[in-house]
Amino acid sequence: MNDTSRNTNDDFEDFDMFGDFAGEVEVTPEGKALPKMKLYSGGSFDFHNMRAADFNPIDIAHSLSYLPRFNGHTNVFFSEAQHALLVSDILPVDLSFNGLLCNASKAYVGTSPVFRMLEESMRIRTDVGDAICDAYNLPHMPEQVAAAENLATAIEMRDLMGIEAKGIEIPNLPYFQKKLVPMTLEEAKQKYLERFKGFLTKDQKLMDELQRIFDAVWSK
Repeated sequence: MNDTSRNTNDDFEDFDMFGDFAGEVEVTPEGKALPKMKLYSGGSFDFHNMRAADFNPIDIAHSLSYLPRFNGHTNVFFSEAQHALLVSDILPVDLSFNGLLCNASKAYVGTSPVFRMLEESMRIRTDVGDAICDAYNLPHMPEQVAAAENLATAIEMRDLMGIEAKGIEIPNLPYFQKKLVPMTLEEAKQKYLERFKGFLTKDQKLMDELQRIFDAVWSK
């Protein structure tokens, strides 16, 4: 699929605005409102009826590259896409795809610390994350991925905010002592998308490169 070819969707010619959300709102028989969201590629995402085909790599890469870590409260812009690449780098090759998708649900539900206080919102985020894993025949996020994401977060807090993440020890290895270099929006998007497509095609060159990265990350 060409990233520059944006499809039109007649369902959204006259969509309503739901706060700052571009989409249609559907109400369940129980009276709960869930939006039907317009996607970057021109398709739509129905929270009532998630399909594997809805999880387009282009939509995920584009959205995550535009979403800032820590709601933008960093010294410089650092995207959720680059965060996912970092998580993917520090995991073994067999878990690296899971690492790349560690925050893919945010492309559909957004990001806010308020989510953690809202049980229904966290359930939806988990459901979307699980559906993404199912779409790409991956296990639901293993514990190792959560640990790698915590480590990546600690590094980001140190380098982008100048604060220490309590309870998370950053390894005393050369890779982890180097300061992060933020990518541009387009660079993060392209690198994320290239890696995503490499996993889908089982590109052996990508696997070899990820092994080299992993070995370099954890070398003393």
